[in-house]
Amino acid sequence: MLRRMLILFVLSILFVALNGPVLADQSFEIQPIKATWDPPAEIDMPDEDNQGLGFGKKIAGAWLGTGEFAYDWECDGIADTEPFPFAYDSQSFTASGLYIVTNPSDPNLAHGTWKKTGQREVSTNNIVYFNSLETGLLEYVMRIPGVFTFDEEFMTATSTFGGIGYFATQDPLDPTETPLWCTIGQHIVLRKVSVTP
Repeated sequence: MLRRMLILFVLSILFVALNGPVLADQSFEIQPIKATWDPPAEIDMPDEDNQGLGFGKKIAGAWLGTGEFAYDWECDGIADTEPFPFAYDSQSFTASGLYIVTNPSDPNLAHGTWKKTGQREVSTNNIVYFNSLETGLLEYVMRIPGVFTFDEEFMTATSTFGGIGYFATQDPLDPTETPLWCTIGQHIVLRKVSVTP
């Protein structure tokens, strides 16, 4: 069993090494995501439409995403490395404004809030990721702001996002804190996970 897992691990590394340049967008650059981005004071829930379905209910659920991210050492919104493609992660939105991020390496990656910022757009903030060492001591914390744009049917979406890392002794929600490092990324596509009766 261990040998089979080792072979699969080596094959996955080879796949990423050989296909990474093909999957990556060489002109990767997004608008700056600053550490001083203000968190939403309250969740801006829109009025219900004619069908009685509010905006929050349209986006509520799990979204399976694929995309790429790069390191932004200067925290200026411009990538300092080639982007690293990722196969899958998951974004979950509730109608009331809760936002949860997961990925294959950490099923409890981050929790936060979202608010409506456009006709079919939401901004996420107050997303805090806690990373601990094997000893249980907190290594660092991270805030992950992002912007998600949904299609007209609310079945697919794209996004840009940024990770802003801080020492464990810093307050990630304090705009006066100086971040240690940043990342910038994008979801090339997010697909809503539907339930079929």
